[in-house]
Amino acid sequence: YILSNYSQRHPAAFVRYASSAKSAETVEPPNPKLIQEDWIGPPDKTSNLRPIMRHVPKNETILQEKLRLRQAEVEEYNQKFWTNHNKRFFEERDAFVAANKSHPEESLSADQMSVFYKSFLDKNWKLHFYYNVSWYIKKHLINVSGTTC
Repeated sequence: YILSNYSQRHPAAFVRYASSAKSAETVEPPNPKLIQEDWIGPPDKTSNLRPIMRHVPKNETILQEKLRLRQAEVEEYNQKFWTNHNKRFFEERDAFVAANKSHPEESLSADQMSVFYKSFLDKNWKLHFYYNVSWYIKKHLINVSGTTC
């Protein structure tokens, strides 16, 4: 996906679709030095987040560079958090399913799985809380940086 330059100036603008039919395995990221617009890739297999490659204008100001770097820093933070979180979720879910199946071909009901989901959320509520607080602070710093550009 390509975020048009218009979208960078006007948040309500739409994203143009460069390749909607391709999966994450088949989309090759462009060369960062050659892109003329921000590039938004397909969702990552583990984190489910879409990578963003930002266009660097030739006449980028110091403030614009700080904003771009801060955005990249927050995106990397989110990528690490959700990759680790989702890996842990799937490992624990698979262990729960294996421990609660009476035979290999059986699948657990939604009610049975709800026990796992509640347990996982209860066990990780502090982690989610601190992630949200941290993310809000990081987003606020981006917004402050963006208003000075």
